[in-house]
Amino acid sequence: TQLTFSNATLRATNNVLVVLVDYHGHDETSTAKGVENPRGILGASLSTGTFKTWKIQGNAGGSANIDPVRGPMNEGGLYAERLGWHLPGFDVSKWSPSEGPTTGLAKSGVQFYVTTFRLAIDADLDAPLGIEFSAPAGTVARLMFWINGYQFGKAVFHIGPQLRFPVPPGVINNRGVNTLTISLWAQTDEGARVSEVKLINYGLYQTDFDFNADWSYLQPKHVGGREKYA
Repeated sequence: TQLTFSNATLRATNNVLVVLVDYHGHDETSTAKGVENPRGILGASLSTGTFKTWKIQGNAGGSANIDPVRGPMNEGGLYAERLGWHLPGFDVSKWSPSEGPTTGLAKSGVQFYVTTFRLAIDADLDAPLGIEFSAPAGTVARLMFWINGYQFGKAVFHIGPQLRFPVPPGVINNRGVNTLTISLWAQTDEGARVSEVKLINYGLYQTDFDFNADWSYLQPKHVGGREKYA
């Protein structure tokens, strides 16, 4: 694949190229070499000149595990992730009001959305819950979402197939406030939007389990100091 810089402003020296790459998973044993098969971008070169250096931006803190409850694999390298925008308690009071991912993006890029909702399901009812997404036909985009700080699913609308994600108690609060965070990556200049974000219920079951339990210890809130990872 060859890309041109005809729509970019180039300087005589010290140009910076940023490449955003998602994790592409691995083949399984049904193909030659299985998990050893490479995925994603295998190399990059300039038609004239060379790149001086490459740097990779991963999760905040790297292997330092700054979120020992959710673990370092819970976050990626998006600017919003490194600053902890996906965590409960992050202050969004200065953000511009938004209609959310149903409005989406008018061109390629990544948008981040945060909302909260309260549930008050009877304490003696086991009500398995999930999140379901849909998008207009032909949407070329990748969506990732977090519930109470936990990265819990990815929807790749032009590839599929999973658009419905069950979320267990302890990650979601059946009785209390929940923080839902969504990143929407429009991968073409056609932009992208989500048709619907829906909380779904898989059933209702009488139970002796105490859904009044305090799960805050499983859902550490945002704390300051992440600016150094920007």
